[in-house]
Amino acid sequence: LFFHAVLLSAQWEIKNVESDRIDKLLMIKFFDASNGLAMGTNGLVLESVDEGESWETLPNDLTGDILDFDYISLDTVLAVNNYDGNQWEGKILKSTDGGQNWDEMYQGEERLLCIEFVNALRGIVSGENKILLSTDAGASWFTVYDTEWSGYELGEIRRFDMVDESIGYAIGIGYNSGELTHFLLKTTNGGQCWEEIKQLDELSPEEIDFVSEDLGYYADKNNTFKTVDGGMTWEIIDNLVNVVDFSTPSADKVVTVHRPYVVIPDNSNTFAVSNSEDSGASWEGEFQEGAHLESVFFINESLGFLAGNRSIILKTETGGGDFPDDASWNFVSPSDGETEEAFLDFYPNPAIDKIYLEAINSDLPWTYSIKNASGFIVREGNLIDDEIDVSDLSCGIFIVTIQSDKERRSAKFIKP
Repeated sequence: LFFHAVLLSAQWEIKNVESDRIDKLLMIKFFDASNGLAMGTNGLVLESVDEGESWETLPNDLTGDILDFDYISLDTVLAVNNYDGNQWEGKILKSTDGGQNWDEMYQGEERLLCIEFVNALRGIVSGENKILLSTDAGASWFTVYDTEWSGYELGEIRRFDMVDESIGYAIGIGYNSGELTHFLLKTTNGGQCWEEIKQLDELSPEEIDFVSEDLGYYADKNNTFKTVDGGMTWEIIDNLVNVVDFSTPSADKVVTVHRPYVVIPDNSNTFAVSNSEDSGASWEGEFQEGAHLESVFFINESLGFLAGNRSIILKTETGGGDFPDDASWNFVSPSDGETEEAFLDFYPNPAIDKIYLEAINSDLPWTYSIKNASGFIVREGNLIDDEIDVSDLSCGIFIVTIQSDKERRSAKFIKP
């Protein structure tokens, strides 16, 4: 595997950033070359109608984190929305005016993570315990797969990716006879039925992207893998670590975004963006300290976008390349007296002994609290070494919240 430090003839350009705002963009997608949306924490929705050159925040009354969304048409968009105040409520929302106003199509106590429509009527959502299907443009949803049906307790379908209207793959986790298991599912009938085809030995599934029924990529907390036989065997891609999103605009081109601020022992190659032009055989990487990116979307092999912390959006028209060297990546904290809510990144989930927090400022004093499903605080204290001991908690579902004088972050976790 061969890496370059930069792509010499190409460039990323910053098109949006709010350095004094803590909101994070979690997903960016385009309907066509001109029209795109980016969504994230605290109901944040940004719109571009000029090929990503400028972005406008769309006001709304959403309060939860929008983890994923997809287009049915230019005006019709559906999204999964989680965590409203102190309660976890997984919602499926629908907008018929391009993301300005939203109607609730589904609500449950489970966390929802991923959404994709394969045509104007048929959509799929995955999340905690289950996969949901709609055949009426998101107006109604029904369960087509539950982890308990396969003998898994405390399960979660982390991500899925549809190759076409019929074929798709999903990655999940769950406890089987007390052991944490990672597994790969496949559908051949548009998400109506899902079959487990492979158990995976990796740490914790995070992201999946299939280019065809045979060629696909999969990432866990540490490593990235490639398959050329429909997920039956996987080959590790050396040094491609901390991947949180893929974009595959063609069979040859693969672009990944990483969390370079997560330190992997004995590994010096931690990039913000990596790019392959030969189906993952070789890679070129670009590192930028402070570029905490969450999402990548390429319309074609040349035109692509990145999104992440501080509402940052970057654009390339040359397939990738250097980050701008004249930009400040030293984002400031919120104004004095202002506390903002954000989603908490941590691993593992489910957690047996400890949870390890990611991308927090360790120089700030943080406190933490853990609430059970009834809303009662079962543990609280001062955060030490970016980790929290949960070993003596009873089995169940909990919400962990950390807070400094500037920021509050929350997330849901499972204790098996």
